[in-house]
Amino acid sequence: MRLCVLGALELVGTGASGPGVAPDTAAVLSPRLRRVLAGLVVRANAVVSVDWLADVVWGDDPPANAAASMHNLVSRLRTALRADNGPVLLTRAPGYLLRIAPGDLDASRFEQLTAEARAHLKADPQRAAAMLDEALDLWRGPAYAEYADEEFVRAEATRLEETRTIAREDRVEAALLLGADDDAVRRLEAVLAENPLRERPHGQLMRALYRSGRQADALATYRRFRRRLDEELGLEPSPDLNLLETQVLRQDPSLGRSTVPVAGPPGNLPVVPPRLLGRDDELAQISELLARVRLLTLTGAGGIGKTSLALRTAVDHLDLGASKEYVDGAWLVELAPVSDPAAVADAVTTALSVQQRQGLGVERRLVEFLHTKRLLLVLDNCEHVVDAVAELVHAIGRGCRDVTILATSREPLGVEGEHVHPVPPLAVPATGRLDLAAVADTPSVALFLERAEAAAPGFVLGAGNAAAIAEICRRLDGAPLAIELAAARMRSMTPAEVVARLSARFHFLRSSRRISAERHRTLHAVVDWSYQLLDDRERRAFDRLSVFAGDFTLAAAERLLRDEAPEAEVADLLGGLVDRSMVLASPDEDGTTRFTLLETIRAYGQERLAERGEVEPARRAHAHAYVDLAEEVAPRLYGPGRRRWADAISRSFGDLRLAHRWAMEHDHDLAVRLVAALFDYGEMRMPPEVFAWAERSVRGRAHSPHDAMAWACAATGARFSGDLDRAQRLAEHGLEAAGPDHPVRRFPLHVLCEVELFRGRLGEVERLSTEAERWGAEVGDHHHAGLATIIRALARAYSGDPDSARSLAERVRRDAQAHDDVGLVGWAVYVAGEVQIDTRPDAAADLLAEALRYAQSVDDRYLVGVALVSIASLRSRHGDPRRALEVFRDVIAHWDQASSWTQQWTTLRNVVELLARVGAREEATILLGAAGNRTTSGPLFGPDADRLRRTARVLSDQLTPTRFAALHADGSAMSDADVVTWVGDTLDRLAAT
Repeated sequence: MRLCVLGALELVGTGASGPGVAPDTAAVLSPRLRRVLAGLVVRANAVVSVDWLADVVWGDDPPANAAASMHNLVSRLRTALRADNGPVLLTRAPGYLLRIAPGDLDASRFEQLTAEARAHLKADPQRAAAMLDEALDLWRGPAYAEYADEEFVRAEATRLEETRTIAREDRVEAALLLGADDDAVRRLEAVLAENPLRERPHGQLMRALYRSGRQADALATYRRFRRRLDEELGLEPSPDLNLLETQVLRQDPSLGRSTVPVAGPPGNLPVVPPRLLGRDDELAQISELLARVRLLTLTGAGGIGKTSLALRTAVDHLDLGASKEYVDGAWLVELAPVSDPAAVADAVTTALSVQQRQGLGVERRLVEFLHTKRLLLVLDNCEHVVDAVAELVHAIGRGCRDVTILATSREPLGVEGEHVHPVPPLAVPATGRLDLAAVADTPSVALFLERAEAAAPGFVLGAGNAAAIAEICRRLDGAPLAIELAAARMRSMTPAEVVARLSARFHFLRSSRRISAERHRTLHAVVDWSYQLLDDRERRAFDRLSVFAGDFTLAAAERLLRDEAPEAEVADLLGGLVDRSMVLASPDEDGTTRFTLLETIRAYGQERLAERGEVEPARRAHAHAYVDLAEEVAPRLYGPGRRRWADAISRSFGDLRLAHRWAMEHDHDLAVRLVAALFDYGEMRMPPEVFAWAERSVRGRAHSPHDAMAWACAATGARFSGDLDRAQRLAEHGLEAAGPDHPVRRFPLHVLCEVELFRGRLGEVERLSTEAERWGAEVGDHHHAGLATIIRALARAYSGDPDSARSLAERVRRDAQAHDDVGLVGWAVYVAGEVQIDTRPDAAADLLAEALRYAQSVDDRYLVGVALVSIASLRSRHGDPRRALEVFRDVIAHWDQASSWTQQWTTLRNVVELLARVGAREEATILLGAAGNRTTSGPLFGPDADRLRRTARVLSDQLTPTRFAALHADGSAMSDADVVTWVGDTLDRLAAT
């Protein structure tokens, strides 16, 4: 038995034992019984008094004995409701209780579906659309149709109708995300006919019309809505809708059709996880373990499939709903490229973009960062640094209760609380009588056939080769990598020929040693077999390529092999290695082919390199190749390909780490050159590990231009971490290294300018930026000269001269556009918007939105953050403060991820004013106390300081002195990390009310 209220009230049988009610047939109830039922459903799962229910049924004309009459009606209704596991009507003083499970009421089912759909809307719009269609199909008319205008049901009916409208708008949003613009327009016509004053569907209609090539209709939609708002309500459209009109007028590319989900859960897992064969049971076991333990280690020999299982499990775990548990996402840390145990924590901080902060070591800072996070951390290939991983995992386990770790290793980590899951090989065909169907269904054979068909199109399993294929899989013990290598031979050999060579070469496969060692030797032997098929030039090239820590491009291989082969021949060498499955090739998103070696094959090549006695020459060539790459990329970060070149550095991070470590041990000057070349990449992407490299590289050095840039890079990291005093000292060392007359001074001067800007010493900013601009102009470095001008413009704005600031910004913009320097254009547009927030907020909103688009187009994380802060502040002071709550939540998460404490405290101080504006006085006072004398924040000055003082006075007047002091003290006692977590939760709560 179920109840339906999304339309006329109905009691529907579902095949239970209700008398006279057929399955899926509406029960016939008298008018009075229907009113009783309506009243009980409106207040379902709560006690309803007899008096209130009598008023619902009879109004002002109750019978003489209303209580007895009501009891009689309830008894009759109870009989109609009698069903197994259906709604239950109970007598509870002072009246009755209708107990309804969520699945027994269509309104509850509707709300459950719409909530789930909204959670999936951005990440999986196809799934969300299906859920929303199912939810909206539950409606048969207005909620509580015949009672909707009556007092007892009006509020609930209105709430359900509003939820329905939002669901229809969400369904339109799903259509837009899926590129179904015509469908969106069709749906919106009905929505707007019923809700002509709702802004969201008007914005959706503008986007859908524009993307359908109907720009004029999109603009007409805006104008009609604006006129109607003004005539009927005396209101103006929101800044967001005004911005949308501007984007339509400008034909902004960001309005183009989006056929890809906007965003998935946070993290860096592969978009397309590995496809696995024959691992369903294994995946189910691992997933079940991961749902209940905090540390799970997958163990097994190299090539057994640990990494693929871990990645598939992590992706599936999020898709199956664990993203609600892991609200901070899932993050992969690849440890195979990390050869130095001391760099394990660095690798994790790099993957998570955790900035270092003053007074904390890398491990303690990482634990502090993770302390408030709920995420899944995948540590892949731990065996060669197992002790360091174990120590770090132990620290995370003790200090971070909501972090789950999934590790892969050839041996357990040996940490308290660890659950170990040995990964078995794939099942192999049974010996004895051959059954072709059974062989084909065996997981190891299925993998062999898939890879063989890829190597030799048309390859199939048949009676003539089934026995040989089965024997190959048995001989290779079901090890996936070994099977893949053997299958690749089908391009030039038959299965029987492979078996013959296995028998001759690998007589030790059935030795008495334990299976894990046997499997490892089998795998090694299969790689050796492929290696022996190479000629000498290919072997030498392969050995050298094994020093790469991660994937690499043809250009990187050419640099590495320049002493081994002419540049023109490297492509042919790589092609031969790809053909023999020693190197894997795959196209990147930009069309560039990227090459990689599987971990076991890389280890094999490194063994051969050691046997040749050529490890050091190869490492030296590798380090020089990546320093050359960094120096080649550095000047290209100012031009039109800025994002592509910065991405090239990000993709090469494991190799850069390896190069820096080798250089620190063998060629200190080379190490300094590397971090010097990464100065601008550090400003743009804020990578914590680069700043740590810089500090290690420059200790005790101050005698060259490269030293000056390396000191500046280290100072940048200190400035992001909130340690302005250390940033100043490091930058001054950079000036000392540069000397008084070298143009390289512009780099440490840049950092000093920012330090003094954060401190509010605006006169010093003017002096330092002028010198930095002069040195940039002297050597034709328009980018850094422009950045110096930008900082001076901000200083003038904060000192009360916005006109001069705007003039400087416009000058920089013109010059940056002439040089096609998109990043610098973004900074100039940001300043132009920042200086007009309080004088021309509409114009400022357009400019700040434009700056944000520039920043996002090149993934300049620093500019993204500061632009978001200004947008949030503008909405707080000149728009709808409640809409600013969500923007500030995003900004705080951005700076938390980047661990830029100087910027974070600037943001949090702005939130104090916002909380006061939305009436959250006590929360504002707590944050006011927290934002006091923090060692990780700069001093407050100028208009921001004036606004905070005014807000403090208002809060003090609104609260009693005792309450104000207590709340202020509570905030002061919080740690930095706890403040961020508390503010995030507070903003979420306020935004939801």
